[in-house]
Amino acid sequence: MSGWVDAGPLDAIEEEDLIRFDHDGATYIIARDDADGVYATDGLCTHEQVHLSDGFVFGCILECPRHQGRFDLRDGAPKGGPVTSGLRTHPVEVRDGRIFVKLNG
Repeated sequence: MSGWVDAGPLDAIEEEDLIRFDHDGATYIIARDDADGVYATDGLCTHEQVHLSDGFVFGCILECPRHQGRFDLRDGAPKGGPVTSGLRTHPVEVRDGRIFVKLNG
């Protein structure tokens, strides 16, 4: 289980919503899509380093709150300007109602 971090209970995140998760001085977001998929990405927009935890989730798309840049939660790919660089994503597992994110390796 090396590198897996408990990010909290699954029921803390509603469908098409997200929460901020901080660990070891870094910020991440944990998001749920409209099909109950759970994703983890770095928590700052690649465009202007805005906290994405204030953003919005539409299906599998994460929208930045500042300039409405969009990312695909599944792979971090940019899906709408002004962002041109993708987000780093992290593996997620849900075990016994808790979210675990792999942050190392």
